[in-house]
Amino acid sequence: MATPRCFIIRHGETEWSLNGRHTGITDIPLTANGEKRVKATGKALVGDDRLIAPKRIAHVYVSPRKRAQKKTLELLGLGCKERLPWQETRKPESEEPIRTEATVEVTEAVREWDYGDYEGLTSQQIRELRKQKGEVPWDIWKDGCPGGESPEDVCRRLDALIAEIRAKYHSKCFGESADKNAKGRHCHCGAWPHFEGFCYALDWKTSHRDCSHIGSRRCWDAELRTPQH
Repeated sequence: MATPRCFIIRHGETEWSLNGRHTGITDIPLTANGEKRVKATGKALVGDDRLIAPKRIAHVYVSPRKRAQKKTLELLGLGCKERLPWQETRKPESEEPIRTEATVEVTEAVREWDYGDYEGLTSQQIRELRKQKGEVPWDIWKDGCPGGESPEDVCRRLDALIAEIRAKYHSKCFGESADKNAKGRHCHCGAWPHFEGFCYALDWKTSHRDCSHIGSRRCWDAELRTPQH
């Protein structure tokens, strides 16, 4: 019996991620090194005999940020049959062979955390700013971001997406569509804990922390790296 798989891929390196600046709604492009590492990841992980088999992907959710769309998802080389939402036309097959019939959906549900007043600041700068205001040390999971999103805001949009995925794809994994059940999410790494909880909520009876037993994998930072659980 096939089990559902959820691949969560973060965009590649940007100038801001390289120097530790919090990047939410600002559309920062990938660095040359970031693009190089994404391409390497695509070659290593995407293919019929690889971890991510394009022909088995059912749907891809992607952030509205261009660094997630044009400079990461495209570079992975999934080979979508239809044109990508942000493209006027699909690349000719001579440049990009068709490898999957999966649809790609741009959604705010998997976008980066809106850092509000902390956008573009490093953690050290945020700590200093809060100290000047007499505020407690910053914990994003408790305090959220003034002018941006709270943890509850992020939870609401991710929980709604998880409910959608369960309704659309979970039952199919045990029925006629069991051979095509992979879902891809191209989002900020902060989304992972929510999907991890989603994995635990499925019907497999296990208490293991490693979600690999139900076919869930992390592909952090769109680069070759051993997942940490």
